[in-house]
Amino acid sequence: MTYRRPPLALLLPAVLTVLGVLLPLSYLALRALGAEWTELREIVFRWRNLQLLGNTVLLTAAVLVTTTLVALPLAFLSARSDFRPGRCCCCWVCCRWLFPVMWEPTP
Repeated sequence: MTYRRPPLALLLPAVLTVLGVLLPLSYLALRALGAEWTELREIVFRWRNLQLLGNTVLLTAAVLVTTTLVALPLAFLSARSDFRPGRCCCCWVCCRWLFPVMWEPTP
């Protein structure tokens, strides 16, 4: 099997996205390296920071479970079943999630 390099039009946005994601993390790491251990421990383990971490973990778990509960049946309907309206249902749900503004009631 030969290895083909991905096209630059695909590679460049991917690299820029990775750099954009890593930029805040690298800034935080540099700031943390400049602090003393006692000061760093005091800041990291504040009650408010622990609450934020707990909320982040809870939100991540909720999104993961919700998307799995929606995507798994849709994937089955579109790929594994012979149910014709299933493909239409998948398209409608995906469009509804991608373009929510179109279905919002106008005042």
